[in-house]
Amino acid sequence: MTILEIKTDLTFYKNSKLEWQKAFNAIATGGQSYEIRDGDTTRTLTRANLPEIRNTLKFIDGKIAELEHALAEAEGKRPRPRRLLFIRGVK
Repeated sequence: MTILEIKTDLTFYKNSKLEWQKAFNAIATGGQSYEIRDGDTTRTLTRANLPEIRNTLKFIDGKIAELEHALAEAEGKRPRPRRLLFIRGVK
């Protein structure tokens, strides 16, 4: 992939994440439904879709991390690995 393609995909996924976060927040805080419009299609999400919304957000986060890593490599920068910090007793 070229740098331009990576940046385009990264922008797409970041915008998608914002829309899915809005849907999650609207439904989780008492809203009955939320509509996501993607071009010509409209999708209505309800409380029953909360697990699907969480999974979609995780997927999008993974794609963003993957694309940021690819962008750093394409630009000749040394990508930093993500660190996971585990603390005992914290869930």
